[in-house]
Amino acid sequence: MKRRNLIMILAMFSFAVTSAAQTPRPMNFDDVMALKTVNNAALSPDGKQVVYVVGYADMKENERRSELWMVAVDAAKPRRFTTGKNDTAPQWSPDGQTIAFISTRGVGEAAKAQIYLIPAFGGEAEKLTDSKTAVNGFAWSPDGKRIAYVAPMPLTEAEEKKLKDKDDPQVADSNYRFSRLSVIDLESKKAVELTRGELSVSDPQWSPDGKRLSVTGHPTPKADDGSYGDIYVVNADGNDAPRKLFVNDGPDSNAAWSPDGKWIACNSGNRATGFTSYTRVNVVATEGGEPRVVAPAFDYVASNITWSRDGSQLLLSVSQRTTSQLYRVPVAGGEAKQISSGDGVISSASYSADSSRVAFTRADMQHASDVYVATLGSFSPLKLTDHHAQLKNVAVGKSEVSKWKGKDGLEIEGLLLYPVNYEVGKRYPLLAWIHGGPSGVWAQSFPAVSNNFGQIWSGKGWFVFYPNPRGSSGYGEKFVTANVNDWGVGDYQDIQTGIDSLIGRGLVDSEKMGQSGWSYGGYMTAWTLTQTNRFKAVMVGAGLSNNFSMYGTNDIPKYLEGYFNGTAYDNVEAYWTRSAMAHIKKAKTPTLILHGGNDQRVPVGQAQELYMGLKKNNVPVSLVFYPREGHGLLEPRHQLDRMKRETAWFLKYVLGVEETTTASTGN
Repeated sequence: MKRRNLIMILAMFSFAVTSAAQTPRPMNFDDVMALKTVNNAALSPDGKQVVYVVGYADMKENERRSELWMVAVDAAKPRRFTTGKNDTAPQWSPDGQTIAFISTRGVGEAAKAQIYLIPAFGGEAEKLTDSKTAVNGFAWSPDGKRIAYVAPMPLTEAEEKKLKDKDDPQVADSNYRFSRLSVIDLESKKAVELTRGELSVSDPQWSPDGKRLSVTGHPTPKADDGSYGDIYVVNADGNDAPRKLFVNDGPDSNAAWSPDGKWIACNSGNRATGFTSYTRVNVVATEGGEPRVVAPAFDYVASNITWSRDGSQLLLSVSQRTTSQLYRVPVAGGEAKQISSGDGVISSASYSADSSRVAFTRADMQHASDVYVATLGSFSPLKLTDHHAQLKNVAVGKSEVSKWKGKDGLEIEGLLLYPVNYEVGKRYPLLAWIHGGPSGVWAQSFPAVSNNFGQIWSGKGWFVFYPNPRGSSGYGEKFVTANVNDWGVGDYQDIQTGIDSLIGRGLVDSEKMGQSGWSYGGYMTAWTLTQTNRFKAVMVGAGLSNNFSMYGTNDIPKYLEGYFNGTAYDNVEAYWTRSAMAHIKKAKTPTLILHGGNDQRVPVGQAQELYMGLKKNNVPVSLVFYPREGHGLLEPRHQLDRMKRETAWFLKYVLGVEETTTASTGN
């Protein structure tokens, strides 16, 4: 009897342990930081193998790392292919025997990003380039004997001496470090520079015969000249100056040569609206001429333009509402046909040499990104990797696409992430998360990264709302330009009416709501706290608070010119009245402000102005700067701090809960 009882007790204990182990738990901060990124999928020319990049956070060294991995399409057993600290951008040689990639191996000066070569069957990587500055893009020649690459101009000896001696005054709009195009021979390792003068180039692409290259050129490397892109053609022998393919208001980019070398497809737009320019896919003769829009009725912006093997079609990656899809469009003109379908986000599509197969990464709101492969005919994706096995015991919230009407009747949509273990009829707290841009878009990617950790909130029993108000991309040209000269009006109302619809559906507790946003999402959140007191707390991340001062201090003033129909000095009232600071006396909402200490896109003064305005009006506020960071947080410890700090802030002011974290919320 004793022995039987002991066996029963052990069996019950074993069952209890097994059940506990299998019971999904809410996601935590460690889960987010441990999550790997999977991207840059590159399919071999024969369509049999995929090399891709796996990134992860090294918390001990406080750095992001990345490695190359390989998976065979017919075996689906991924293996680590390189072990560098920062290996990225893999490309197969035309014969499929070698892989080139960019890596920052080495120490000190030797750690500048260079091109490395490694046999496709494995082995030691060999450094190919020895550029004095970091290589930031490259392309194999069609015969596999040369590689074209782009790197900024190095300092002269005199400039290096001045820098070493700290005799280094910086004069505005001068001494640009233009990015140059070079070609290196793989056998001799001799590199020849092909572009000179005042032209900064990127995205090298070879002609099929290997005699010419196309590049996207800008007059300066300044971010503000981003809307001045043009396509240039360069002789591979470097004997002639780059030739502009066609004259256009711009911006032009994303060039791709036809298989016969007679045509170039590219994205082309109209600079009349500045950074709000809407591009469409065009083809133009390689000898020059007028570009022709391939599918005038196709109202989506395409990327990753690829010609089919026979040159009759263009294969496109397209952001479409809250998804991203693959399309094909006849070069001769006609209707674009959708290849892929369903929910989720398809990224880094890469095609076999015969255009019969495509590899890509895919994610959705419940699944992190992994590598897939499919044939273009039937398109039934086969999942090849599973880099997120640790999430199998983590509970995630379900999601849906939510639609509602704006105040003017315009249909708006967004994404809604439900609380884990949601119960029908029960109202829950809400966090509204506003995207940047404003021409960004919330797509169905996995919300468990440091800048969108919605699954953390879902696990805590909150709804997370991701609205795509007017001005968002993925909904056509009319929609993306609908907030030109209208910041803080139509887009603000779209967000608020979306929240109203969730309250009206009986989902959200209107007394327990918060709002968070970064960049333009930060602007919209700063604006919101001066327009309504419906939120118990907000977080303003790298947000604009004063459009007038922002115009004169940030690195892309043309961006604001496009949205406000001119400069701040010609439209003082428009810039000022659509700024949070113009209405700061009305603000009462407890506000957490987070900002990169070296942000040039939205300078730190924007955070300081908002902080001072709230402080002087006795509004609970905390301002946190992250040293060394630009417009986004890159260091893992800063990313972790942001998540903990922001979570503690909302729990404290929305629910009245003090959560113990290593981050101090301040007052």
